[in-house]
Amino acid sequence: MNATQLTLAGSLMELVTDRPGADDLATETRALSHFRRLLDEVWSGNEARLARLAVGLGLRGDQAADVLQDVYLMAIQKSPAICEEGELLKWLFRVTVNRCHLEHRRKSCWRRLWSSLAAGWQPGRGRGGFGLSELKDEVKRALGTLADDDRTLVVMRYFSELNSREIAEIVGMPDATVRGRLRAARRKLAEELADWDDQI
Repeated sequence: MNATQLTLAGSLMELVTDRPGADDLATETRALSHFRRLLDEVWSGNEARLARLAVGLGLRGDQAADVLQDVYLMAIQKSPAICEEGELLKWLFRVTVNRCHLEHRRKSCWRRLWSSLAAGWQPGRGRGGFGLSELKDEVKRALGTLADDDRTLVVMRYFSELNSREIAEIVGMPDATVRGRLRAARRKLAEELADWDDQI
């Protein structure tokens, strides 16, 4: 190579390595790859909990599956700037709750909660042989008396098996407040279901 060719080759190398954004693009690609691996890991370990949350918030199985698919696609498309497993899990729960509320607003079929609560109950077990459908109706009625926020807390606690600290992080309120509201919601449910309990 002569001097002109060396100078030209050096200039080309400078253009390639000094190209604005070259390092940024590589960094962004690595970050997206890391996020996708993290998302797949967190999703596979918590998909069942997210599904229980969606069903507990009143969606049918097919609606819950659609919501989870939307949440996963949102995570891929928007790739939130999260690089920690715990933060990503909180984000997934928040987006799932919000997406469930949106589904209810769209379909106007709120109050279809906790049908799985009655699934474990055996018809005819109580005095008088009350049926499963009566129990479901009574539970839905009782849950309907709770404020939407309290109902969400109850579902997150008992359907998604989250503890009060995890719920507090997801909804952005103090842990003690979550525990207090759960206690008040349980008390109100117990009062609403007292007549039913006397019949069992």
